Amino acid sequence: MLAKESSVENGRLCSRSGPLPPEILSEIFKYCLPSESTRMNTFLHLLSPLTLTWVCRYWRNLCLSLPSLWTDVIIGHHGTDPVGDARILDMWIPRSGHLPMIFKLNHESNDELEDFYFDHDRTYINGMRILIDKALACIHRWRRFEIHALDASVLEPVFLPLAYGAPRLECLGLSSQRPCFFSDPHLLDFSSCPSLQTLRIVLPQICPADPAVMMENVTNLELRFCTSIEDCLQWVDICPSLESLSARLFCNRPRFLGQELGWMRENSGQGRIRHLRRLTHLELRGLSIESDLGPLIDVLDVPALKTLQVIMYDMIRVETRWTHILDCVRRSDPPLEMLKLSGTPMLAENILECLQLLPGLTKLSLSSVHDADILIQALSVPKHDLRGEERSVLSGAIPERLLCPSLKVFDLASLPWSLDLLVSMTASRCLRNQVSKSSGCRTHLEELHIDEMASADVMRHPAIRECIDQGLSILTSEPDKLQNVF
Repeated sequence: MLAKESSVENGRLCSRSGPLPPEILSEIFKYCLPSESTRMNTFLHLLSPLTLTWVCRYWRNLCLSLPSLWTDVIIGHHGTDPVGDARILDMWIPRSGHLPMIFKLNHESNDELEDFYFDHDRTYINGMRILIDKALACIHRWRRFEIHALDASVLEPVFLPLAYGAPRLECLGLSSQRPCFFSDPHLLDFSSCPSLQTLRIVLPQICPADPAVMMENVTNLELRFCTSIEDCLQWVDICPSLESLSARLFCNRPRFLGQELGWMRENSGQGRIRHLRRLTHLELRGLSIESDLGPLIDVLDVPALKTLQVIMYDMIRVETRWTHILDCVRRSDPPLEMLKLSGTPMLAENILECLQLLPGLTKLSLSSVHDADILIQALSVPKHDLRGEERSVLSGAIPERLLCPSLKVFDLASLPWSLDLLVSMTASRCLRNQVSKSSGCRTHLEELHIDEMASADVMRHPAIRECIDQGLSILTSEPDKLQNVF
């Protein structure tokens, strides 16, 4: 009898006026819900709201009456069994009522499966089918759906139902641990997903079912395994409202998916300019000797761009000047604030021309640039003698006007440099007695990123120590490596 009474009463939080009313307790429960990072690092059945139902009968009944507590499902991050996780969906989905739901199903890490014997692991495949079927039962309530599987074939049951309608879907992520570049193409039809804003496709051989169906509301697009520039552009063409675009080009096949599927003719407008007037973030990576990003950059007009990252891992060798980024800046005149160039075949003189057109740049990251000392010298704030004339160490190296007068962060961790020039440039942008309005420098350098192996020599220099005393942060950065992409 005592145990029964305790089960009913021990969850009744009290105030001076008596037990808290359910309305207030309900709000407390909402604040008890874990963050997304906590959900990803802890088993879902060990977190609230489920644990709240264990306290007493009163709390359990109250939790079960609040659908908003049961709308987020993040499972699979600890190698859990898909069949077991399907039972979690059996609890969460009915308890969420008719509210929109968030699903993050991460079942791609299973060290027990051998790569070449995936087809023979029927337990995993059948478990994923059960899990997906249960999630598809409430597809009309999806607000965010992300699924990560061992193999792309496991995701095929998701493709067709999307065409029938996910009216509340705002974010979709599809990825697999083992992408297959030689499988049959898959079509995705989003005509019945009018609320979709973020699309993340980490799979090869995926293309839109109908190139005439525009996805007007999509603002964020990530394409991880593009097999040609045209495969990337076919998505860009149907997403005219993009604000963020991230694409990784693995190769540049002469024939792309649209032609293979028969709905696009060869040479059908690949060279026309795409006017992405809302795009503010652009990240492009070329991951093979056949993945020159230049032709892709040549067809983009990005007048609102604020962040540009072009990373090519020194994979491309060209015989002519590689001026695609410079041409894009001239064409678009963007208000760029952050620029990262890593492993591109761009010459130092072309980078200088580009920087002259970007006075609002606050963050600059460069790597694998020949004649890097010319760049560092050009970024130095020129000293003035008594007659107000500028002096330069390298004749002609410094442009007529100061480069990047608003620069706050400079990352040269993967850039070869001489210590004297680096110290001179850093001091000229940090020491308050040298940086003045007359020099045209509007901000002081706040962060300098260098390679860890060279950090000791830099930190020992007296001028650098003085810069640190005045607020400069010296940070070490890892260079971009191709193996870190996968």
